[in-house]
Amino acid sequence: FQQCDTELELRSVQFTSLRYTDRKHRIDFKILKDDPNLGPHKKLAPGVKYGGRVGENVEYRRIIHYPEKYTIKKLDITKLGGRDPETGRKVVEGIGGGSKQKARWIHPHRFPKEEESLSDEDVFLEKVISVCYNPLSDAQIALTAYGKKMRWILAVEGLSVGTILKSTHIIPKIPIQTSPGNSHPIGALPFGTEIC
Repeated sequence: FQQCDTELELRSVQFTSLRYTDRKHRIDFKILKDDPNLGPHKKLAPGVKYGGRVGENVEYRRIIHYPEKYTIKKLDITKLGGRDPETGRKVVEGIGGGSKQKARWIHPHRFPKEEESLSDEDVFLEKVISVCYNPLSDAQIALTAYGKKMRWILAVEGLSVGTILKSTHIIPKIPIQTSPGNSHPIGALPFGTEIC
């Protein structure tokens, strides 16, 4: 029994000595990391300030895979879960999990590029095909059609299927009463009109 006790004591001494040396090494490493002139540093969350550094405005939630040409099809998403896409290290806490989602490509301009040749007196018309939810935001989106093309746009409150949306650059002498979803210059609207 005495031999077993001495072996256990030796093992415990060796284990504790390794633990403390590793701990001292980690403390020294942390001191080096705290100096802003040394690196490489662990990336900070967007907007977070620490040690003279500010976190870059980078998306750590998801990557949306956009095709070369615009499409109304659902787009694949790679969830990052708050991790850096290059290193895989956790940057933002509290992000991760959830159900699988597909993205929709919201058209950024009210006047499509192929319709930019319209003069200032022309009116661009499109019809609402459907109004659905957007899994990536709280705002609803509308599928609209013009000519032989379709696109996704943000839907305003009160927009319904079958509505004809009108977009124009004309500023009349008398302010006009507009319906939800139409696009006019601010100078064409009366005082008190809600805009988005």
